[in-house]
Amino acid sequence: ALGARFAQVPVDCVAWPGAEISAMGVEGSVELGCKTELNEAEREGGIVGRRRLFEKLCARVVERNDVLNAASLLEVDAVIDVGETRERLLRSLETIRESR
Repeated sequence: ALGARFAQVPVDCVAWPGAEISAMGVEGSVELGCKTELNEAEREGGIVGRRRLFEKLCARVVERNDVLNAASLLEVDAVIDVGETRERLLRSLETIRESR
């Protein structure tokens, strides 16, 4: 994301294909957010049961954090090809310069 006035006013928020939008890593968010369910799975199915549930939950988080999903929810302005990055960045910097 690129912003003006110390990022208080967003100018452009783009991502490359394959980007993940998340406040923390997938594994960490599953461990913290699903601790009760993971512990229950371990009680019922041992470490293998816990691992299966963990992997299933991680896959769900990855799917939800997909950049195209984020773009559809208006969290990302556009998903751009890596080769478009320089031009997009220059355009955004010009917008910031003109807004001063």
